[in-house]
Amino acid sequence: LAPDEFRDAVALRYGRTPVNLPKVCDADGEVFDVNHALNCPRGGLVYGRHNECRDLNCDLLKLAGLSQVVSEPIIQESDANGENGLRADWGV
Repeated sequence: LAPDEFRDAVALRYGRTPVNLPKVCDADGEVFDVNHALNCPRGGLVYGRHNECRDLNCDLLKLAGLSQVVSEPIIQESDANGENGLRADWGV
């Protein structure tokens, strides 16, 4: 971790608020606190955590010797409206 990330992780671990948090969320303009930072669907942290876990699992599968690991395979194509598509996190 970078020094700032480490400091913030330790603060969160011990129930404290990380320093230098912005006052307002860049994505949606709401008040920015720890709860909003961890749950804002437009800010990118939710997707970032998900993608980090997905990538870690794919890397571990490759380290285990599996050679056909696919990240986000499409299970079902979207319809004409761009809805009802289905894709998995990874496939082996």
